[in-house]
Amino acid sequence: MFYLDKKNDGNILIVSLLVVSTLVLTVTFLSQFIVQALRQSRYIDEALPAWYIAESGLENGLYQIRQEDDFTNLELDLTFPDNLGRLLRTYSDQEENITLDLRQNEYYQLDLYSLEEEEDDPPSIKTIRLWADSQDCPLLVGWADWQNQESWGDTYQEVYLPAGTLNNGADGYKIELITGPAPQDSEFIRAKFKAVSLGVNECSVSNLVVRAYTDLAGQEQVNIPSRILLDSQGFYRSSRQKILVTMPRQLPDLDIFDYILFSETSIISQG
Repeated sequence: MFYLDKKNDGNILIVSLLVVSTLVLTVTFLSQFIVQALRQSRYIDEALPAWYIAESGLENGLYQIRQEDDFTNLELDLTFPDNLGRLLRTYSDQEENITLDLRQNEYYQLDLYSLEEEEDDPPSIKTIRLWADSQDCPLLVGWADWQNQESWGDTYQEVYLPAGTLNNGADGYKIELITGPAPQDSEFIRAKFKAVSLGVNECSVSNLVVRAYTDLAGQEQVNIPSRILLDSQGFYRSSRQKILVTMPRQLPDLDIFDYILFSETSIISQG
C-alpha cells in the first residue's frame, strides 16, 4: 500500500511552476526570434526592388542631364501599378559646400558661376574659405574672373598653401578672390585646387571643404550655383532606398565623362 507524503506537496508545486515558466520563456524567445527572422527576410526581399527603383530614377536623371542637356523635368513622382512601388526624384542646382579628397598631383576644378543661368543673376562670389581634416601635400589654389572666362590668361591668380596650413578650425582659411589686377566688380567663374607633389613621399589633402561667400570678410555664405544635387528615392511596400548624387553642372575641361561615368561625382547611398 502506497502513501502520499503531504510534506512534499509544496516542493512539487514550485518545481512544476519553474518548469512551466522555463518552457513559456523558451517558446516566447523562439517565437520572437522566428518573427524577427521573417521580418528581416521580408525587408531584404522588399529592399532590393526599392533599390532598383531608386537606381533607375538616378540613371534616368543622369542620362537626361549628360546626354540630352535637359534640366526641365528632373523633378519626378511616379507611382507604379497596384501601388506596390513609387519613385520620388528631386533636384537642386545649388550646393552649400564642396568636399574633396585630393592625392598628390590631383586637381579639381570648381565652377563658381553658372554660365547657363545668367538670367537668374547668380550671386557674385568674392571669398572662399577652406577646411581640411589633414593636409600632407601643399595645396595650390588658383582662380580666374568672369572677364577672362575663355582661358586662364592674365587675370588668373593663385596662392600656395604649404602642408599643414589647413585644419578644422572654426573660421577655416580665407582666400579673397578679388586681389591684384582683378576689378572689384569681377564675377569669378572658376577655381582650381591642386595637391602639389612632394616627390617620392606619398601625400594627400583629406576631406577638403570649400565654402563660398559674397563679401570680402567671408561672412555672407551662399550656395554654389554651379553644382547639381539629384536625390532619387525608391519605395516598395514598406521599404525605402535613397541615392544622392552631387556633380558639377558643366563638364570638366577634359572630356572624360564618355568612359568614366562618375568622374568628379559623389554618390551616397542612404537606405
